Amino acid sequence: MILKETYYLISSVTTAMKAENILQQAGQRAMVFRDPGINPVGCGYVVRATGDREKMLELLWNKGIRVSGTKEVER
Repeated sequence: MILKETYYLISSVTTAMKAENILQQAGQRAMVFRDPGINPVGCGYVVRATGDREKMLELLWNKGIRVSGTKEVER
């Protein structure tokens, strides 16, 4: 089984932490980390999560979280 992870590119650690919390409250596994190689925008923070990318992105946008981009990785 191929597991897809999505990296949500976030410009600040505070916003990334809020996004992580929102996704976790929705029952998703999510984790914040810093990687300027993946996210060259702002401070380089990324929220990694598994699940339906479009649903999670919509949830974040509806909660006021600005996502500068996404990257999908198969594990």
